[in-house]
Amino acid sequence: MKKGLLYLFMLALSCAAFTSCSDDDDDVSPLVNTWNTATGDENDPIINVRLENATDSVMFIQNHISNKDFGNVINELMGAYVKEYLFNVKFKADGELVASIKGEDGQPTQSPAGAVSYKIKGDKVYLIPHLDVMFPDGLPSLTSRASENPAIDLDKILKEGLPLNYKITNNKLEAYVTRDMMQPFMGLINEIVQGMDANGDFMIMMMKMAMADMVVIVNESTKFEMGLNFNLAPSAQK
Repeated sequence: MKKGLLYLFMLALSCAAFTSCSDDDDDVSPLVNTWNTATGDENDPIINVRLENATDSVMFIQNHISNKDFGNVINELMGAYVKEYLFNVKFKADGELVASIKGEDGQPTQSPAGAVSYKIKGDKVYLIPHLDVMFPDGLPSLTSRASENPAIDLDKILKEGLPLNYKITNNKLEAYVTRDMMQPFMGLINEIVQGMDANGDFMIMMMKMAMADMVVIVNESTKFEMGLNFNLAPSAQK
């Protein structure tokens, strides 16, 4: 269950907008490397949130907090989950994207071979998810219902991939989702979360409140960017 949620998180994150370092297609992209999830230290957050709105504050889980504090809360809540289950991602030269994730036994394991491929064109990378490999036991409700959402062209995503830009600075990779990229998915994800049976489970109840608030926060923002930070693996550093 948790591994499936992680794959969905990775797929959703594929709707990111990055900025490239080079337009030269003949060079090997600096993206082709192994990237470890950020440490989570004060100066190396796992998740960044850049939020701008009219009030410089939001209502989140029944608390009125500043935009900065909202970003800190998201980093603490979601960052801990990401750090526990996602150890690194590797963009291979043969066009395959491989993730090292927490296995059923708690030890690191590789994502299924052929689960995600990618293509680099100019300043963009196109991620192509192969859902039959990612979910051999059947598609989860998020992906099957996405095909019914007119705002999400799932067929095009599966055929051509999701166009991404990337930003690499001082051996650090930042991948972030923008407001425009998030909006088509927010309603669908919120609908699924609200339909979950909490049955007294505190975390699910918190998730429901958080997701409902996130929809409002994103829609009312003038700028919203949220993404993951990675560090170049020591073995790949020069």
